[in-house]
Order: sequence, then C-alpha cells, then structure tokens
Amino acid sequence: MRATSTRATCRAILPVLLFGLSTQVARGQSESEIVRANALARCRAEMQTITAEQAARIEKRSADFEKLGFGTGYGVVVSLSHRPRVEEAQLIGGLVRVTKDNDVAFGPILELHKFYGIAGKRIAKGSGVYFLGRVPSGCEEALLAETDVPLVGFGPFVGLRIGGDEVVQSFALGLMFGFRKADGDKSLNLGIAYATDPHVRTLGDGIEEGKALPAAETQIRFKTTHQNSLIFLFSVGW
Repeated sequence: MRATSTRATCRAILPVLLFGLSTQVARGQSESEIVRANALARCRAEMQTITAEQAARIEKRSADFEKLGFGTGYGVVVSLSHRPRVEEAQLIGGLVRVTKDNDVAFGPILELHKFYGIAGKRIAKGSGVYFLGRVPSGCEEALLAETDVPLVGFGPFVGLRIGGDEVVQSFALGLMFGFRKADGDKSLNLGIAYATDPHVRTLGDGIEEGKALPAAETQIRFKTTHQNSLIFLFSVGW
C-alpha cells in the first residue's frame, strides 16, 4: 500500500514540476528575445542599415579588392644616378653644357598589384537586417554574423612606365596603398617603387659637364645605358 501511495504521489507531482520547468524555459526564452530585440533596435539607431543586395555586392567587391588587380596611372621618375640623363648638350665657350636633362621625368604607368586589407568597416547581420559600419558595444548579442570589409589595402606591385621611342621606359617593383568605397569596384592607388630604366641617354665616357672635350675630340658623344630610379605614382585599379 505504501509503495502504491508513493507512486501515486509522484504521478501527481510530476506534471506540476514539468509545467513549472516549461514555464521557466519559456520565460527565459521570452526574456532572451526581448534582450535581442532591444539590442537590435539600438543597432538600428546607431548603425547604417543596408539591404541584402547591398551587403552581397559589398562583400563581393571587397573580395575582388584583395585579389590580383590591374591599374593604369601616372608617375614621376627621379633618377638615383650621379650622371645626368641628357636630352640635349652643347659646346659653349669650349665647355660641355647640358642644356636639357630628364633626371625627373613623367609618364603613364601600367601596374599589377596585390592588396591585403588593413583598415575598413564591417558588415553585420541581425534577424534579417544588414548593417555597415563599426559595431557599437552591446550590439554583438543581436548579431548573427559579422564580416570585415577592407576599405584600405596595402601590398606589392610591379609596374611598367611606357612611352617615347622605347615602348618600355622603366621596370618597377614597389609597395602600394589602395583606397576604395565600400561598394566601389575601383580603387585609387598610391605607390612608390624602385625601378630600372634600360634605355637612358647620358654623356659618353670621358665627357663631363662643365669641362672641355677630351683631346682630339670635336663633338659631344652620348651613350645609352641603364640606370636606377625611384617612381612615385598614382593609379586607378580594377
């Protein structure tokens, strides 16, 4: 009789315990949903809201930004040699005078670069809502996913300065910064490179500016050689 009474008591108490437990779970879920909803509302107020299409486009262009990319631009070349790059020279008063040099030259540049993101914004998703920008403190609990979106990149590049009688004027290897808008498919790039110029015109051996010609010579000789230089450039990448 006592065992039967105990089992009956358990059967009577069990539904009450299960009901109380389910109520606590439901209350906990409800409170969690309220906290998430409040956090999401705060995120809406503090962050820039974007559509799912914009988020997808930004993520794609962000990935493209960090792939190998091409650019076309313009640069300035500064010679690193002590011998001047001569375009024109004359004998004046028996002395050699350089009347036109190109130790600092300008020209179009083609380049190939690889960027690694170093600064940017963030895409965040919360309950079907997409945000772009810095995630404020306290919003993290309302977000389902976050993705970094680089707006500034840094990396190596190779370049060719073209133009003139020789198609390729310089071969360059250097470092470059790239800047873009979040949903932009192009970037503005700034770079500096060490370059080799294979076709440089200088005064011939034994002939120096400001001095007389060597004995038995009556005309200024020139020679074509290679020299090293620095290139500063800006380009538009895609």
